[in-house]
Amino acid sequence: MKKRQIILIIICLALLGLTISTNYITTNLAQERVIKEQEQKDLEIGTYSESYSDEIPLMEEGAVAGANTEKEEETNKYNTSELSIIISSSIIFTLVIFYLIITKFGKYSLNSQINTTKKLIYTCTLLVLACSIIPTSFVIATDKKILNSYDTKSITEKSMAVIEVTKNENVSNLREISKEDNKSVIQVSNKAKYNATNLELTKESGKSTDFDSSTLYGLNSTFIAKEGSEIFLEDSKLSSSIFYSSAFFATGLETTATLNNVELSTDKDNSSALNASSEAKIDISNSEIKTKGNNSDAIKTLDANSLININDSTIITEGQNSTLLYSKGKIEALNIKGTSNSYLAIIEDRNSLELTNANLITNGQDKTINEYLGAFLIYSQESASASNNYTSAKLDIIDSIIEINKDSSWYDKTPLFYLTNTEANINITNTTLNYGSDILLKAVANSEYGDIGDNAASVTLTATDQELTGEIIVDSNSKVRLNLNNSTYEGKINVDNLSANVDVTFDYDSRWELTGDSYINILQITKTDYLRKNVRKYIRSNGYNVYYNSANNEWLEGRTYNLQGGGKLIPLES
Repeated sequence: MKKRQIILIIICLALLGLTISTNYITTNLAQERVIKEQEQKDLEIGTYSESYSDEIPLMEEGAVAGANTEKEEETNKYNTSELSIIISSSIIFTLVIFYLIITKFGKYSLNSQINTTKKLIYTCTLLVLACSIIPTSFVIATDKKILNSYDTKSITEKSMAVIEVTKNENVSNLREISKEDNKSVIQVSNKAKYNATNLELTKESGKSTDFDSSTLYGLNSTFIAKEGSEIFLEDSKLSSSIFYSSAFFATGLETTATLNNVELSTDKDNSSALNASSEAKIDISNSEIKTKGNNSDAIKTLDANSLININDSTIITEGQNSTLLYSKGKIEALNIKGTSNSYLAIIEDRNSLELTNANLITNGQDKTINEYLGAFLIYSQESASASNNYTSAKLDIIDSIIEINKDSSWYDKTPLFYLTNTEANINITNTTLNYGSDILLKAVANSEYGDIGDNAASVTLTATDQELTGEIIVDSNSKVRLNLNNSTYEGKINVDNLSANVDVTFDYDSRWELTGDSYINILQITKTDYLRKNVRKYIRSNGYNVYYNSANNEWLEGRTYNLQGGGKLIPLES
């Protein structure tokens, strides 16, 4: 071999080494960049609720998760300069290989090898193919970890828990923790029956990289039950200390869980304690459920066909925008106690919540940018017209005590019930209601929910064996119907005459004591003939008037009636 050939080969090998080294260094630098961006994103997630909870309502939680996912997809790619270096170095690598092949490792000159038209066409074709295929293959083959978030496996292909149960098991006295990303402590699937006592499970560390999957299906929770599994768990403690991680999550058709004497707790933001989604069913009793972070509900159903029954238990939430009971499905609660800084309960869309013998107290801290929301919030995110195929949302409160803390700075600001962009029935029976805002119910369109112009509220409030106090506020597009059964109402309704759709119905065992002028559409009372002669017996005016739509109350014959206390029942032209 001639000296010239040896020198050429050494130069080519040096160029090959340089391009490989350049590619390798650039890949590592890109990887370090992605890791730093991911860590910064995790930090932002951890501080998100604390920084913005006063401005962004709870219902935007899903949107935040979506935005974070989108950001994650963007950061797990090369930036322009990194990609340019990798492609350039790969092309140089290809050209060097091409040169060595054409010149037969320097034996012939390049000019002599491409001195014919046939060889030139052949050479150019090879060059184009080499420079387009080889660099691309080289980048994809060597740098998959960057382009695919460091791993060629999807989340669903990875091990999802420290302990994975796919067949029937009986377990007791187990202590276990999880510290890895996207990995729960226990996951039960494949229709397995899992009977367990005296477990102590902790999700100690290890972040979630798919926040939608965590929120909707329990990825990275302490305990996940799915795929029709059947869980019996008692005398146990389940806790999570990371963001976007639940203590217990049941998901999937025919998945059921029975929990007794368990402690469920989460410490960080966006981490609900007990969740059911995708038609799962949970029964829990004699337990304590607690969350400390913001946007961290204690109990939550996530779809219309999921159900949680809770009995004889205590519920506590300490963070902002953290609700005791959040129903996007069905929740039934019996003999429970609860304290919250935030909402007592939220019903989203046309779903339901039933409280019997509950004792709940809140500081009522939450509000939108525009106004204070209620201890109970009933709303929908979709437009009202899109919800017409649903039944009404339903809230039943029976034999309970509901309070807004007198020592809270929100005591005199927070309505008891707030409804927007929804249709709902609220039924209250023999319940003590203690609050300081003197706003019993507010039914209004709120620009932050639904489409403006199509986001009013329509609500029927029925009281049975009940004392009600406070104002009922209705805006121009909303509707309220008040039904009193063996009940008394001390308050005023629609004082600014904004709504033409306010109806009041009560039986002859009920009474209405006015605290201000009120405007109503329809007044209905049992035994109307008797009432017409004795209307003053049923409405005590305290000097205020009730104005009614004469066209929609023919039984009143368009007349004015004197009421107790000096006020009148006065007809209005429609």
